[in-house]
Amino acid sequence: MSETGPPGARKAASGAAGGIPASRDSGPTVELANDWPWAPDPRDPPPKLAGDLQGAIDFGLAADEAELIELTAMICSGIPSDIDCTARWQREGTITCSVSIDTGEVKYHQAFKRTSHGLAVYQGFFWLPEGSRRRGFAKRTARNLVLAYDRLGIRQVDVDAGLVDGGIVWARLGARADDPDGERTRLIQKARRLAQQLSLDEDLADGIEDALNDVSDDDLLSRAVRIQLEDGTKFGEMLLSGTSWTGCWDLGDEVLRKYLRDVLK
Repeated sequence: MSETGPPGARKAASGAAGGIPASRDSGPTVELANDWPWAPDPRDPPPKLAGDLQGAIDFGLAADEAELIELTAMICSGIPSDIDCTARWQREGTITCSVSIDTGEVKYHQAFKRTSHGLAVYQGFFWLPEGSRRRGFAKRTARNLVLAYDRLGIRQVDVDAGLVDGGIVWARLGARADDPDGERTRLIQKARRLAQQLSLDEDLADGIEDALNDVSDDDLLSRAVRIQLEDGTKFGEMLLSGTSWTGCWDLGDEVLRKYLRDVLK
């Protein structure tokens, strides 16, 4: 078992994958330089806007309505352009300003919040219809999110990974679990069940468990989701599918930024 190739020794089972660093322990803090190697790719057409637009502007998210339209088109870029949608902005006092979309087909929620460390964001649920999944929308969204967040000076991104594919998507994007010990235990327990269901060789099953035990807290989810068996079975995606957990990005962390440049290029 390995993350990108054929089985090897148990020690090797937790090695680096496809040019991704073997360890992603937090690195030096950097300025948010907007140094991403891709251009903005906002949704075209932008979602229609509704709600408290002036409240969002006064909150500091945009200088005027034109900039708010641009920001909305960036953070909602993962919604297919053929789906008619309206983004509703809502300001809640001086602390929170959120945007939501609910068309029946699409459900999306994101909240900006003021903290003692500056502006932060909570990335909530993002639901797309089955036919719109696994078409590159998550990658497009992530690229635009980091561009938008850098422009706003946002370092802290709290994520709520759930629904069908949220655990897979945020694991691939390098989110760190808020409770890595708990997630490690849950992943190992699920790995044992999957190994039995797939009738895996005992040594291979033990190797998977060793890999999950050996990987660092920062790398736990991003490495687990990439576990792939010799026959091509995406064991890691099976592990993360349907999971529900909370985690975070620190966009001021130089190592995370390099990781994201690698996986989103």
